Amino acid sequence: MWLVLAHGFDASAVWAFQRLRARSRRPVELVLVETLDTPHTRWVHRVGGDGARVDVHLADGRRLDTARLHGVLNRLTWPPMGVIDAAGPADGPYARSELTAFAVSWIRSLAPVVVNAPTPQGLCGRWRPSLHWRVLGVQVGLPIASMRVASTEPEVVDDDETSSTTILTVRGDLLCQGAPVAIRDGARRLAALSGTVILGLRFAGTDPARSGWRLLDATPQPDLSAAGEAGIAAIEAVLSQ
Repeated sequence: MWLVLAHGFDASAVWAFQRLRARSRRPVELVLVETLDTPHTRWVHRVGGDGARVDVHLADGRRLDTARLHGVLNRLTWPPMGVIDAAGPADGPYARSELTAFAVSWIRSLAPVVVNAPTPQGLCGRWRPSLHWRVLGVQVGLPIASMRVASTEPEVVDDDETSSTTILTVRGDLLCQGAPVAIRDGARRLAALSGTVILGLRFAGTDPARSGWRLLDATPQPDLSAAGEAGIAAIEAVLSQ
């Protein structure tokens, strides 16, 4: 079985779930993080010498079991946080940190294939500031957009660009017919260097083919519908591996 794990507001993930269910012979389930917050949800997560296992009984009767899952499309940016309400104000940050660490473990343990697996810097892949993405872009040979960074505020990037285009990349394959070979090769190296299966690469301008391919940054949680059926086919191939 395949699982799409997402937030209720993630229309892109819902679209991907619907398309995967329509295309695949495998059963496909959509589980929203909000359904994991109910008092009727029962959790078992075991980690031992023989590996890790997750067995979650949802309030609606469904069951998420490592033994039944082959692939997970992970879109979570934060874990179920309902129990935070039971924590005192002083314990809130610690509880959030522990829930996030727990989510890193159970999401990775759900199935043999977890697309955009959690990292310590993000539950659906590592989030990086724009400056970091452009440094990686230079390392892999991609042209980058110019920027201004103040020494007093190194995290703030002042871009000259007012418009941009985000292009879906799955396993390093830039899903854009008009992209030149050099940009495709750079995108493939960037995906490998970042360790992220699905990325949205954001280029300057509304038409990079005309204005020039200049990388602004990237996101591990892009709009999955951006490449249409070509994007779903690529995601389906990754889940099938």
